[in-house]
Amino acid sequence: MKKNTMLSKMLDVLSPPVCMFCKHPLSPSDEDGMCKDCLGRLPFTENHGCFEAFGGAAYLIAPFFYKDGVKTAIRDLKFHAKYTNAATLAGFIGYLRNIPEAASADVIIPVPLSKKSYAKRGFNQSELLGEEISRRLGLPLDTDALVKTRETKRQSSLTNFEDRAKNVLGAFACTK
Repeated sequence: MKKNTMLSKMLDVLSPPVCMFCKHPLSPSDEDGMCKDCLGRLPFTENHGCFEAFGGAAYLIAPFFYKDGVKTAIRDLKFHAKYTNAATLAGFIGYLRNIPEAASADVIIPVPLSKKSYAKRGFNQSELLGEEISRRLGLPLDTDALVKTRETKRQSSLTNFEDRAKNVLGAFACTK
C-alpha cells in the first residue's frame, strides 16, 4: 500500500522508509515496505505453505519459514510495534483463496496473548495480522474464540519447529 498523504511524504524525508526485511532504504518503485531484492529471496514454504503438524492432528498454513528477513519483520512487528509490517505480511495470505483447505474457512481466529504479554506489549500482533487477513479474505474475525490457558516460553526464543510446537501444545482453549 503506497503512502500518498502529505504528512507521510514529509515523514519519509525525515526518516526515509526502509525494507522491512533487510533494512536497506526503499526506492520510489518499491511497494508495501519491501525491496524487490527481498521479495525475490523470501523463504516461502513448499506446497503453498500447507502441511500437517502434530502427527496429523492439525493442518497448518504458513507462507514463510520463520527465518532471515521474515523473522526480522515479525520480530519488529511484535517487539518494536512496526504495525505496517502486519499489512505487508498479511498481503501474502491472499493466495489462500485458491487453496481448498483454506477456501472452506468460516472465520479468522488470531492466537491470543497472555494477559501479562498483552499488558507489556499493548497489542496482539496476531490480532493485527488477523484483522488484515479478515479484511482481505472477507471473513469474520473472532478474537474471543480462544484463550491462553498457561504461560509459555517466548516463541522467538526457540530455534526449531518441534520446540516451538511443543511450547504451545495445550496452551490454548476454545471458548465456543
